[in-house]
Amino acid sequence: MMSYLVDRMDEYLEYRGKELESHGTGSFSKYSKMLDIHRKFESQKKENYSLSDLQKFIDAVQNSRH
Repeated sequence: MMSYLVDRMDEYLEYRGKELESHGTGSFSKYSKMLDIHRKFESQKKENYSLSDLQKFIDAVQNSRH
């Protein structure tokens, strides 16, 4: 869907040229790292995420690109 919006509808141009396929091999490692963080929060019985908690998910995805 995102590819359609970016490539054919000229929407969300900031995503042009980026990998948009969520089912690619690179996505699995990102999901895995985010799942690790989620499991830590789950073990702490967190029901709501703070801004710093959400940043941990973002950092995990950004760091998995390197």
